[in-house]
Amino acid sequence: MYVARICNMMVNQHPSAQGCTPHEIVIGETPDISEYACFHWYQPVWYLDNATFSESRKHLERWLGVSHHVGQAMCFWLLTESGTIISRSSVQALSLDELKIDSIKEQLGAFDQTINGKLGNHINSLDLPLPNKLSLYILGMDTIDGVNEAWDNESNQLEADDITP
Repeated sequence: MYVARICNMMVNQHPSAQGCTPHEIVIGETPDISEYACFHWYQPVWYLDNATFSESRKHLERWLGVSHHVGQAMCFWLLTESGTIISRSSVQALSLDELKIDSIKEQLGAFDQTINGKLGNHINSLDLPLPNKLSLYILGMDTIDGVNEAWDNESNQLEADDITP
């Protein structure tokens, strides 16, 4: 969903798009990218738990995207250390200085290790890296094991003379 939404808000280079985004072509208005300009995929972030009023209310999470139709504007999906996904609006990026602090590095390493233990590291378990499998799919390759044969879409199409209205 994240990649699809980003692509829908990027200017299409096709001449018929006339410099517009796919969102703008379909909806008729310029998309608001402010929610996507704040963070990047899987970025470590703090979220503030409003239930308490102490320093312990800051929780280290990973940013997964914008949660539309949940809560108010600027709500984001966050991956918690327990492996659940929550939607929160009180999210703040870790600063570059914070990322250099040893205790935060350790906390982030422990977070990632816990997530890998709970959810697994599925990218390492694939035969090919995910972008390669995705690229083969996008390029229309029939198989990814053994010999790849491109789909021949034109061979299955009828000739213009064979079509009856």
